[in-house]
Amino acid sequence: GKLHIVDRLKNGEVALLFNTTEGTQAVDDSRSIRAVALYDKIPYYTTAAGSIAAVQAMKARGEGIGVRTLQG
Repeated sequence: GKLHIVDRLKNGEVALLFNTTEGTQAVDDSRSIRAVALYDKIPYYTTAAGSIAAVQAMKARGEGIGVRTLQG
């Protein structure tokens, strides 16, 4: 089956993470996601405002970014 985001984080497939949560299950899932992101030192943003600020900073520095949804 499909890899869970935690597996993708552990496999080094994710370099930057934006994770906003809504609902009890999403909050529960976010705990394991956050733990792996912090352990592996993957930048992790949990609010829309923080995510937008991070993207604006990357654009200002001239860094290209690619976006891909993992839901589907």
